Amino acid sequence: AILKEADETPDGLDVTWTEFREMDEDALCSLASMLAARQSISALEALFIQEEHFIASHWETVLDALPETAEVSAVKNLLPSSKGGAALKVANAADWYMERALNIVDLTGLCRIATELLE
Repeated sequence: AILKEADETPDGLDVTWTEFREMDEDALCSLASMLAARQSISALEALFIQEEHFIASHWETVLDALPETAEVSAVKNLLPSSKGGAALKVANAADWYMERALNIVDLTGLCRIATELLE
């Protein structure tokens, strides 16, 4: 979990509930990006749900922190969609999807992951 009890020793990622409640947008963006980079998908999904208003304006930064090697099936609930039921509802994310797919191919050569992302 990303939250810990106040008396536990921090490990560089865990924050107390009090610290979380007091985070400003920059700190939330840093936390979300760190979770993405570490592929802490469950914690990131919870953050998307809890801080929906924040994620709406920072989703590209957060999702760009996901490793290019991340399997699409593992992160599918985090990906933007214009359809209902998605954790992240975005009117038009086509440019992000195309740029992300190109980055995946350029940085890793993993065409399979890029193709899955675009499906």
